[in-house]
Amino acid sequence: MLVASGLLPQNVAMPQWIQSGIGSFFQTPHSSPWKSYGAPHWQYLLAFKELKEKKQLDEPHKLLRAVLTDKFFHDKAWGKKVDGKKPQKEPSLKARATAWALTYYLAQKRLDGLLAYYKELSRLPRDLPFDDDAMLDCFARAFGCVDADNKRKDFELDKLANSWINAMNNEIQLDNEAQPIYEAIYKLQNELAEELANSRRRPGGIFNPGGGSGGSGPPGGGGGSFLPGGGGSGPPGGGGGSGPPGGGRPPGAGGSSPPPGTGSAPPGG
Repeated sequence: MLVASGLLPQNVAMPQWIQSGIGSFFQTPHSSPWKSYGAPHWQYLLAFKELKEKKQLDEPHKLLRAVLTDKFFHDKAWGKKVDGKKPQKEPSLKARATAWALTYYLAQKRLDGLLAYYKELSRLPRDLPFDDDAMLDCFARAFGCVDADNKRKDFELDKLANSWINAMNNEIQLDNEAQPIYEAIYKLQNELAEELANSRRRPGGIFNPGGGSGGSGPPGGGGGSFLPGGGGSGPPGGGGGSGPPGGGRPPGAGGSSPPPGTGSAPPGG
């Protein structure tokens, strides 16, 4: 999106928080009851607040530096196979929520600085990875957190970090009428995700309510190819084999004999 709009050249090694943050800024969250553009991403806002309540976020100055240097995107092997283990399909919720939170704050409160940051990124050497100091210096220049010699002033970055977290706590909020709906959906999503994760840890894979431990029986049935009321592959109410409902022979018949009469003579003959 940033490349298509001309804000960044194609061959700049963009920080992952920028890519994730700007994408979620324009995204309507999954399971939203209605579409929204530019409003707070309710899933990431609720996740950010939950992470803060659980004390899983660092102090503001440490958190800002962790986001700017993609620390949370590097915590797990996203998209990379490490030590033979299957890679994670997407970045952690913490990485995505904090990337959105910083992007949203800057876009709403410090837009000039955010656009200047894109220009600073455009001036960096092409197709090269950058260390943490290079990323922090680039951000500091864009937001005027440097001295007369263009050296980074960390205490200015700390002030910006405090302003960011203060806005997240007190200013960036969900609509009062919509918030209970969003919170209910978010709670249900978390419960379903936890239930699915637990079921995958059980022996035998995902749990099938009411099913037996063998075969692929339906809810309430045992293993094998059980059908309600019958044994083997018989229809409901029937016995084994392929006999009709109620038994293995036609009513009133013995063995393979025809209806009353002898031999093959017609009735009465």
